[in-house]
Amino acid sequence: MKEKQDNQPTLTPPNEWVSVEEKLPEPTYCVLVYTTDYSIEVDALDSDGEWMSYEVTHWMYLPVPPAKEDQK
Repeated sequence: MKEKQDNQPTLTPPNEWVSVEEKLPEPTYCVLVYTTDYSIEVDALDSDGEWMSYEVTHWMYLPVPPAKEDQK
C-alpha cells in the first residue's frame, strides 16, 4: 500500500477539487471525495469505473502524509 501511495500524483499545493464530469482518478486509488450528501469521505473507483462506496460529485488526490519525527 505504501508503494502505491508514493506513486500517486498529488495536487498539493494547491489542493483542487476535480469534477467527476471533467476527469476521474485511476481505478483502485484512494482519493478524497465530495459526495451528493455534502460530506467529504475517502473512496476509490473499482475496476469497472464505478465508485465503491459513495455517490461522488468531486474528488481530490490524498495529500502526502507527514514524515515521522525520526525521518527528518
